[in-house]
Amino acid sequence: MPPPPHPVKGSKPGWTRSSVFGFNRRKFERVALLGSTGARRAVGYSDVEREAKRLLVAPLVRVLKAGLDDGSFPKATPVWDADTIHAIVWEVIEWRRERGRLLRVEEGLEHCLRFALASVGYSEP
Repeated sequence: MPPPPHPVKGSKPGWTRSSVFGFNRRKFERVALLGSTGARRAVGYSDVEREAKRLLVAPLVRVLKAGLDDGSFPKATPVWDADTIHAIVWEVIEWRRERGRLLRVEEGLEHCLRFALASVGYSEP
């Protein structure tokens, strides 16, 4: 059986799945509609939003746990860090709505990883 992917490499697909909502114009417009004031007032909205976040964050929690277990992320607290990283990623995505496209996907990834990797204690091998 092949070894599991390195945690840092494992985090990049998660970023790509989440960030596609902010860096793909059509998907961004659809997601923006879901965050509208009218949509947020709908019955059950908070439950659906909480479940969507859980689904988006779950792969990152697994990557952080793997990194904690193998020593790649010695300072990780997987659930808390996954929520924090999720918030950072969505803030970078929000920049596009507020100020127009400032970063390409790859630039956004590198910007978020700069903070995330340092916070979990990652250092280059």
